[in-house]
Amino acid sequence: MKYDVSSSPAKAVAEYVLELPTYNDPAYDSDKNPRVAAQSEMRYIGNNLVLVLPRDDGRGRNAANTESLFRHVDIWDLSTADNILGDYDDEGDKVASKKGNLKDDINVAKHYSFIDVNDSDELAKFNLHNGGDDNSRLLNEKWEGMTLIPVDGKDDEYYLLVVSDNDFVTTKGKQDFGKLSFDAGADIDSQSLIFHVRIPGLSSN
Repeated sequence: MKYDVSSSPAKAVAEYVLELPTYNDPAYDSDKNPRVAAQSEMRYIGNNLVLVLPRDDGRGRNAANTESLFRHVDIWDLSTADNILGDYDDEGDKVASKKGNLKDDINVAKHYSFIDVNDSDELAKFNLHNGGDDNSRLLNEKWEGMTLIPVDGKDDEYYLLVVSDNDFVTTKGKQDFGKLSFDAGADIDSQSLIFHVRIPGLSSN
């Protein structure tokens, strides 16, 4: 959704469709593959570009399977997408079938694969890993936040910060203002990754 916030209340001016990436998960039968990636965060970064954090789930620290199959930070370009505001907004309207097949007359935002968070070679440089032993160097299951930080003096260079909280998985938890204790059976730290990226044409101003 795109809003005009120059006056109050804000006014909806556009609505676009983004198709999330898919991946195959061997834990599911073939009729349930490919899987559609979940998405934890979307950030408009200017020039009709949207940064999205699509991922799998149930894989990583403190999970039955420690190896994630899909974690990305990708970019979608809204300039290629149809503005469908008002076309599918009534109760019961759908832009896709139950199986995820989009209606033929809708042009979607263009998808650009950007960063593979699970890149084993890059993770190994920092003694991190995806899959294998469940230890403090294993990536958490859910990565749920991100932001761009401009690099001083560089017009199109940024630090991309991606973060994962620990979902309150701790053996020393407190609730109700410290009156009650809880033990989640494990201790998981929050984690963060930072990438030095260039996005040509995207001014930090």
